[in-house]
Amino acid sequence: MILTFSGWVNGYVTTRCMKIFGVTDWTGAATASAFVYPGIVMICFVFVDVIEWLEDAAGRTPLTFVFIYGMIWMTVSVSVTYHGASVGYRSTGITSRNEISAVRKRIPAQPFYMNLCVLMPVFGAI
Repeated sequence: MILTFSGWVNGYVTTRCMKIFGVTDWTGAATASAFVYPGIVMICFVFVDVIEWLEDAAGRTPLTFVFIYGMIWMTVSVSVTYHGASVGYRSTGITSRNEISAVRKRIPAQPFYMNLCVLMPVFGAI
């Protein structure tokens, strides 16, 4: 259920971000977001299973189970991601509520400890 819900959120957030930047081809982004994460996980599982097969491990998962569960997961994840993407694309766009003033304001001088030469080593060490 968590993977199903996260797939819906994945599609929704993908298309909402695309609408912010003015991109209208939501199906391409939904396809990419629907297949990338489950694909990477499937490749990792197959890679680990092949390593266990080469070592002749006793407790390894049969490769057919990995493919069957992966196909079930991909089927559910892709359909739910497309649903979330379509809902996200149909929703109204996000508008900026900030109005930019035409009057330029002077930025005051910053103290020495706000200089990048001081901040980068301090926070790099942290």
